[in-house]
Amino acid sequence: MTGVTALVRATAYEMEQRGVLYPGELIDPILRSADITHISNEIPFAKNCPPPDRNQQELVFCSDPSYIDLLRDAGAGLVAPAGDAAALAAQARALYALAPVERDAMGARGCAYFARHYHPSVLTPRLIGHFERVLREARP
Repeated sequence: MTGVTALVRATAYEMEQRGVLYPGELIDPILRSADITHISNEIPFAKNCPPPDRNQQELVFCSDPSYIDLLRDAGAGLVAPAGDAAALAAQARALYALAPVERDAMGARGCAYFARHYHPSVLTPRLIGHFERVLREARP
């Protein structure tokens, strides 16, 4: 499972009111059922991010660093904010510290996921089908 998220200001406001893990309550079962969860948070985590205000007029693109706990709780596993070299190094050390059997299992799940969803034998027929549909719809 993969996807892009942005913990925007309205969501941040709700997180402040209901708790950091609140947005994950509805999607938790879906995320936990995935073999692999990849989440790309498109809003930077910033220590100086102002508190969320539902009525603000200006655009503010940042999230409080504590909101990263939502991504961890969602099962994303290794989490590091973009641009945070120390956090990335810490996550690399955490991966290295896993028992070899855990790393092997993680790799096997990744390979199986790739084979089911991204192997050329899977994608090629889908791509051909897409082009055939486009051509059918484009014909007068």
